[in-house]
Amino acid sequence: QTWFLNWFRLVPLDKIDQVVMSYGGLRGAVAFALVVLLDKEQVKAKDYFVATTIVVVFFTVMFQ
Repeated sequence: QTWFLNWFRLVPLDKIDQVVMSYGGLRGAVAFALVVLLDKEQVKAKDYFVATTIVVVFFTVMFQ
């Protein structure tokens, strides 16, 4: 998508920026998917794991 959007951007994204964006998005999606798949019967603190994962993903995406 960034390859196409670079045609219209004033300051195009280089390859390093594209790799960092894709790695950050994939890491958050995989972490969230894994924590959602936890079984509530076996992991009593599933809600805490979900909340912590969301906070960590938001922090790494927004502030790093």
